[in-house]
Amino acid sequence: CSSDLSALRKVREQQLADAQKQLAVERKQSQATIDALRAAQADREKLAYEAGLKQGQKLMAESKYAEALAAFQTAQRLKQTALVNQLIEQAAERQAVALAKTKAEQAAIEAKLQAAREKRDAAALQAKQNQAQYDTALKAAQDALVAKNYDTAQTKFQEAGKLRSEEHTS
Repeated sequence: CSSDLSALRKVREQQLADAQKQLAVERKQSQATIDALRAAQADREKLAYEAGLKQGQKLMAESKYAEALAAFQTAQRLKQTALVNQLIEQAAERQAVALAKTKAEQAAIEAKLQAAREKRDAAALQAKQNQAQYDTALKAAQDALVAKNYDTAQTKFQEAGKLRSEEHTS
């Protein structure tokens, strides 16, 4: 009876090992299928993004700004890039200028757009400067911490924290 149980146990253990091997094979196959589907989806999205950009640029050349804006926004939904954001901004600006009825309205819109660009550029420059100051303060704090100069470390960490909080409130 004991030998029958032992033999049965060995058979069951072998069946379990076989089932686990089969499961591992199926998992690998499933993962490969999922990876292939993801890659195919990424390829389709890349092609659609590029098609949206190309169509938008063609429409911009034809002065069809609303349609170009829609094409760029479709591309943007697929992939956020600085290029597509810039093209959306250009299409919106040109559409606003094109909708102006008089030369005076066009000039006023262009002046507002230029002021907005300058303000955005100044904000970007300030953010870059703040980031550099933050990085410097953080590095100094970490260096002081390594050197076990805790008072300096605390001061520099507070300085870095202040720079970060100023960045989020402006």
